Amino acid sequence: MNTQTYYYSADGLPIILEPATDTLAIVYKDTAPAKDLEKLIRGDDQLAKLITSRELTERNLVLYKRSPTARTSLDAFVSRIQQSDLIAYTCPLYFRGQTPVIVSDEFIVAFKPEVQATAIAIMNAESNVEIVQEVDFAPSTFLLRVMTPNQQSTLTTANRYFESGQVEYAEPNFIYVPAPKFVTNDPLFGNQWHLPRIQTEPAWDITRGVPDVVIAVVDDGLDLDHEDFASPGKIVPGIDLVGGDANPRPGLGDAHGTAAAGVATADGNNGIGVSGLAPRCRLMGIRLLGTGMSNLTESQAFRFASDNGASIISNSWGPTDGGGPGPLPGIVRAAIDYAANNGRGGLGCVILFAAGNGNEHISAPATLDGYASYHRVIAVAAVNDQNVRSGYSDFGPEVNICAPSDGTSAQPAIWRGFPPDSSTLAIFTTDRMGAAGYNPPSSGTDPAGAALNYTGTFGGTSSACPLAAGLAALVLSIAPDLTEQQVRYILEATADKVDEANADPVGRYQASGHSQWYGYGRVNALNAVRGARSSVSDSDEIQSITVTLRRIGGDRFVSDKVIQAIDARQRRAGTAAQDFIRGGSDGFLRAEFGSRFDEIEVDS
Repeated sequence: MNTQTYYYSADGLPIILEPATDTLAIVYKDTAPAKDLEKLIRGDDQLAKLITSRELTERNLVLYKRSPTARTSLDAFVSRIQQSDLIAYTCPLYFRGQTPVIVSDEFIVAFKPEVQATAIAIMNAESNVEIVQEVDFAPSTFLLRVMTPNQQSTLTTANRYFESGQVEYAEPNFIYVPAPKFVTNDPLFGNQWHLPRIQTEPAWDITRGVPDVVIAVVDDGLDLDHEDFASPGKIVPGIDLVGGDANPRPGLGDAHGTAAAGVATADGNNGIGVSGLAPRCRLMGIRLLGTGMSNLTESQAFRFASDNGASIISNSWGPTDGGGPGPLPGIVRAAIDYAANNGRGGLGCVILFAAGNGNEHISAPATLDGYASYHRVIAVAAVNDQNVRSGYSDFGPEVNICAPSDGTSAQPAIWRGFPPDSSTLAIFTTDRMGAAGYNPPSSGTDPAGAALNYTGTFGGTSSACPLAAGLAALVLSIAPDLTEQQVRYILEATADKVDEANADPVGRYQASGHSQWYGYGRVNALNAVRGARSSVSDSDEIQSITVTLRRIGGDRFVSDKVIQAIDARQRRAGTAAQDFIRGGSDGFLRAEFGSRFDEIEVDS
């Protein structure tokens, strides 16, 4: 019995990998004729019972699963095909929790700053690896390749680098397909209820967005020909990191990205279809989710968005819900940091992630979502049309905000969503044009008789995330000089407290105003754009002012004078006329800006 422990290190902790005993990946050479490859794989004996389970054509990689009744062992099969000139190498399949990951011949290493180039070259030579690429946005970071993958374990080699003490991290460049944060539902409705729920219409009186603000949607592709993305200049050049070209159109069966993009920024006031929250902002499609997705391609999504003018980066994807811990790869962390530090001319890209749909704690060791829980991103949870937590929505202290979505109850996560729950409303948004997307479902068009270019079944934190991204775009449309941290703060500070009466030990609001279920509350478009407008004009100094108060009942007063306030973190909370005042203590009153309170000092 093989008792070897397989692992790699992430954030200094060992992440255990369980080897698949019946499946392996075969990487074939570019020159391999298909018919010769098929003959080699099938052979003349029981190896014919090895069946293709998924072809990852972009990487010349095929997964094969051995039939339980095959008489020939998998090891014998590997030994035979490794002798062929058609095969580049074979690589093992592991499970990280419930998530399958392929360990190829590549791994990513970030050397410590004090390690000199000579020492790096010596270590590479001694380890029989070569440099494939130097990562230019992360210092001393390299994509490395083992030169004899059939004889040398990539996993062992990466661990040897980490254990040398000369690197910050050394992680396999895993090949995997993370599931998007998506839940479907199929109630029929024809109204975008989620927009008025967050006071969108009065916010649109202030701004509907500006073209200078670009929302990048990192997903499974974007229908560039959609009628609701057709305004002049709407779509800016994107990238397909799956196919390796500049065409981010979706592949067969991929509709998730088009739906998410519509929630954020579908054209509005054009007489057709739906409207996104930020209809006048522009849209960048980055196709990432697909076969052959790797740690490096994930990192390239953030680098591309940052370097090509994205203001907002919306990510409705992440580790598989229910799949065990999904730590943030070091190279992806470096890329997120790069975008947050360097995007928008140094002000930073605003990066949002869907919290997830597994009803899981995003930072607990067993259910870690290293993406949504990373402190440089905004984690977005879901709240339903009944103003309570969507049962599937992931939670934790790292959740920043929540946004309206459907209310499907928690179910085991799968790629295309959960069984329908007709008790709550889903999200109406763009679908792929014609019959290529979610609409029509098996039961007929949704809504009945409607054009197929829209769907009423979108939901999950996949929908909550781009809605929050659209609001971030409205904020930057008003105040383009805000840093990404200031945008984050405005979204948090202006959010509405929903379900305040809940006494759940996890979900209840703490004294800080934060809930692990809802973050700082449900986004409020009107309050946020008001806060952004105030940030442009407010003084940077705390003001001690005299106000004339008029009692309106109990301890509630109203002031007819504009009040300015700075919170304890020295960021402007906003200005407003006719804001409510509540009695405070120690010479302070509390000014209510939207759903937020800030203490201000008054003379009397």
